[in-house]
Amino acid sequence: MSIWKKVRLSDISTSMYGYTASASTEAVGPKFLRITDIQDRVINWDSVPYCAISEKEYEKYKLYKNDIVVARTGNSTGTNAIIKEDIDAVFASYLIRFRVNEKIADPYFVASVLSSKSFTEFVNQVAGGSAQKGANANILGTFEVSLPPLGVQQRIASIIRLFDDKIELNRRINETLEQMAMALYKHWFVDFGPFQDGELEDSPIGAKPKNWYVAKLRDLIELAYGKALKAEDRKGGPYPVYGSSGVVGWHNEYIADGPGIIVGRKGNIGTVHLSHTGFYPIDTTYYVKSNLPDLNPVYYFYYLLQSLGLSHMNNDSAVPGLNRETVYNLDIVIPPNDLICEFDSKVEIFHMQINQNNSEIDQLSKVRDYLLPRLLSGEIEVREAEEQVEEVLANA
Repeated sequence: MSIWKKVRLSDISTSMYGYTASASTEAVGPKFLRITDIQDRVINWDSVPYCAISEKEYEKYKLYKNDIVVARTGNSTGTNAIIKEDIDAVFASYLIRFRVNEKIADPYFVASVLSSKSFTEFVNQVAGGSAQKGANANILGTFEVSLPPLGVQQRIASIIRLFDDKIELNRRINETLEQMAMALYKHWFVDFGPFQDGELEDSPIGAKPKNWYVAKLRDLIELAYGKALKAEDRKGGPYPVYGSSGVVGWHNEYIADGPGIIVGRKGNIGTVHLSHTGFYPIDTTYYVKSNLPDLNPVYYFYYLLQSLGLSHMNNDSAVPGLNRETVYNLDIVIPPNDLICEFDSKVEIFHMQINQNNSEIDQLSKVRDYLLPRLLSGEIEVREAEEQVEEVLANA
């Protein structure tokens, strides 16, 4: 094994706090990266807002490729990501930017260390003692990194990057497939694209094709209540547990068949999630049952619910809540069953690919997370890991 030395994060990088400003959906300046824009070490730049900033401040807070941003406050303390591309962006004040000295350390290697269990444990130790979690740059800078020679760092970084790039590619493919499915839904059922103007007629809620009808959403679906499940019962099993924010754990039993739809009832109200497998919806959610005789067009329901703006239907000022009766009373233009079935058949193909990509992501993540701590500790030789990676990626 090569000679490794322990250094502090502050020994191999400089740090800076982010810029204070209001985010805007309008392109009033550069992208404005916030804590909430970092999910699973990935930044979806398409959804990142903008901010107004002077030229002088822009130069100070501009993000460059290989910068590492780390959240410094709240439950997200320690959440981090590396900037993988040159982009016109600055970072917000609840983030700390670490800029690695590339003469002594590889930025991707350091970012991999910051994604490891050891950094998570360090953050929990230094930031978890108060009601509002947090850690400043000086504290985070004391984190110790085991640093091999630069060439070894670069080889380890290349291994981890292969996994990360393949996982990110699959996620982007899934986003594209989701967008294609939603575009098809809007073309058929919102814009009535397949139908000529002469085939449309007036209805109480606007124009509709002549052989379609207007009904209440309750005629299509039932929103069934999820069931309470203790946190300690969400720590293992093959079936995803869904809360209003998405998957919140795993359980050894499920109460609804997949594919199925989950809707946020409390907290993140109106969120719409799709599970391809059997799932356990907890009591902050509804799950969808079909009210159509002998027909359960899951994908049609999924995109219909996404199009209704349910997140704006808060009926509880103290705790955000989605009232079933409010949703049930929405007027919907209903297409013929054969068109619904045709749509579901087309979109099912997209979701079969999405499900396959998700399975591949899960497999790659497990292998990466197995190799990462062993590579970072020197337990596995780099050459051995490279051979394993070649085999895994060849079979992915």
